[in-house]
Amino acid sequence: MISASKIDLAKLCAWWARPDSPRAPYVPSRAADEGSAFHFEVESFLRDGTPGTSDLFAVWRAQWWVPTPASVTYEPTWKPEIQVAMDPQTGKTMLGHSSRAQRDYRWIPRGWVSGTADAARIYDRGERWVHVVDWKTGRADYVTPIATNGQMRFLAAALASAYGATRATIELAFVHLEGVQTERAELDLLELADIRAELRELVARIPDAAPTPGPWCRAKFCAAYGTTCPATTAAARALVEGPAAPFALALTVEDIESDAHATWLYHAARAAQQRMGAIWEALRQRASIHPIPVSEGRVYAIRESQRETIDATVPGAVDVLRRHLGDRWETAVRYQTSKSAISAAASEAKASGACAKVGALSAAILEELRSLNAVKVTTSATADERPG
Repeated sequence: MISASKIDLAKLCAWWARPDSPRAPYVPSRAADEGSAFHFEVESFLRDGTPGTSDLFAVWRAQWWVPTPASVTYEPTWKPEIQVAMDPQTGKTMLGHSSRAQRDYRWIPRGWVSGTADAARIYDRGERWVHVVDWKTGRADYVTPIATNGQMRFLAAALASAYGATRATIELAFVHLEGVQTERAELDLLELADIRAELRELVARIPDAAPTPGPWCRAKFCAAYGTTCPATTAAARALVEGPAAPFALALTVEDIESDAHATWLYHAARAAQQRMGAIWEALRQRASIHPIPVSEGRVYAIRESQRETIDATVPGAVDVLRRHLGDRWETAVRYQTSKSAISAAASEAKASGACAKVGALSAAILEELRSLNAVKVTTSATADERPG
């Protein structure tokens, strides 16, 4: 079974999805955990109106939710976390409902493709429409553009079939502290039928798929990358296994044969971690001299960025917030004063009729805070992979 989020990876390399491929171990990711926390805040808000407390939620609410109100003529009530599965052979679909905190896919028949929409709404506008949205908190350049995005196209086709819709809107919303950017596309009945046919062809290729390494291994977050994939494990194994290693490299708890094996694995992992640190530092220094080509059109290079933080303790700063935001000024300092917190307070002010435009009010506040030297600018240099 493949999931909707891995369809684009499977188009490039489907070896990991073969029934006879070893199961890749789960490796936790701090970025994924942070994204899940934000998604859970949004889910709670859509279910019962409970607002989130993070800066990321404040940005989402100010820049995505407010411009996309829940009360318009065609009653588009957003439903969060909708599970859907499709039989690629027959096109039959099944719906399930879950929570970001408790996703359970055990109900899905073997061989079906499954996915979970962050949120969707159904409405009639001459024809029956389904609108599917996915919130992304990671790097936008790793995400397939909306027009060809396999995850979103699958969710549209599967949910349209399940709800009897003939048209679909798919939307990616990239949510970062700097703001929200969206991509949208619309699909008609013929395009939805094409998606089902494409899925059937993709699944048919999986049993004979060969390992096909490339930049997509990392960009599409392949769990087999460097762990179980025969095309990418050689370098990873060299970091841990010496020429006369006494034990085999274990990737799951079932592979650890004894306490002695576990002890060796612990020290091997520590040594590999130290070695990896040295490798990354050498690469960072090399990238500071000139960008390192990593694949066609992409480089590992130094990126300078500036971040503005607001110091509400500067004399006069709170007075600026009070004057512009009225009774809503406390929202801007409730947890931590930031640009996103000011946007959230401005959104509340607009909702109460205290201002006309959120962007203009936020800009005016920041301009006055800068004049008081209450906005601090820090510059940082990080090395990462990017187009180039």
